[in-house]
Amino acid sequence: GGRGDPQCFDDVWTYERCCNTDYEGLVCEVKRKGEEGGCVDCKKMVTFQCVTPPEKFLLDSQEKYNTNVETIHKLEGSRQAEKEAVAKGQQDLVEKDKKYRLRVEE
Repeated sequence: GGRGDPQCFDDVWTYERCCNTDYEGLVCEVKRKGEEGGCVDCKKMVTFQCVTPPEKFLLDSQEKYNTNVETIHKLEGSRQAEKEAVAKGQQDLVEKDKKYRLRVEE
């Protein structure tokens, strides 16, 4: 039946894949949020998205880009924290060195 899709009548997209020609040629995807890590009380959301292949490529590229930008921001934040820790350590070392030299000179 339908357009011959092997998933006809066995999957969530039964009507769209087999009967409705509006979705023909589109790439459909189910996105779920709130189920990560087995969270029971988290707000759950299921989104069905159908786009053309070029739009899918663009969306995937944007998602990858945004993930890379987030990674860069995290790395920059940790780099700044490390710089501050090093500066604090150097300051502590200078103070302890002063105390040590004063004791040695006495």
